[in-house]
Amino acid sequence: MDILFIDNQPIVLRGARSVLAEALPGCGLDAAATFRHAETRLTLAAPALVLLEPALPGGDEALRAIVTRHARVPVLAFSFLPERAHAPRVLRAGARGFVSKGAPEQEFLDAVRTVLAGGRYVNPALGATWAAQLAAPDQASPRTLLSPRELETARALARGARLTDIARALGVSVKTAGTFRARALAKLRLGSNAELGAAARALGLLPPGS
Repeated sequence: MDILFIDNQPIVLRGARSVLAEALPGCGLDAAATFRHAETRLTLAAPALVLLEPALPGGDEALRAIVTRHARVPVLAFSFLPERAHAPRVLRAGARGFVSKGAPEQEFLDAVRTVLAGGRYVNPALGATWAAQLAAPDQASPRTLLSPRELETARALARGARLTDIARALGVSVKTAGTFRARALAKLRLGSNAELGAAARALGLLPPGS
């Protein structure tokens, strides 16, 4: 299993390589200091995961390009940028998660494992904050805001399901499933599937322990 780390800080690379080598035996960590180098590496062989510093010049555009051209490769943002201010933007651009370079080692590993397993990751405290904002006392419960189909769609997205799988399960077209998704996110005032996944349990959209 290979991970591609897009960052221009050698000391961070060494630290990440050491942590991953110990926690994930057999995991190789390749590095690219620029997005041009990263694109060459991605074209040659798809890694299992991309770790990306979105603060690099052109970071948002590069993230969107990676997500578009290499859709099967999940991207985890690993950044020194303030999480509360920048995670929503990065997640909307297509990253599967955001973890701070200042996070404890275990949180970094949790984020890597979660995204490698097909899930989405943000700091649990940040997800709880989003949930608290949505569940303000003067608002209706998020579950009551959604139609049955929107609720089913939201729950499936929070579990990491693809829109094509959701459409098949609901017996509707992908376009219709996309409409359910858009309506659910709009009603919950969320901007992406990742934000939905982070807030889902705190909002009661998913059963405990699911």
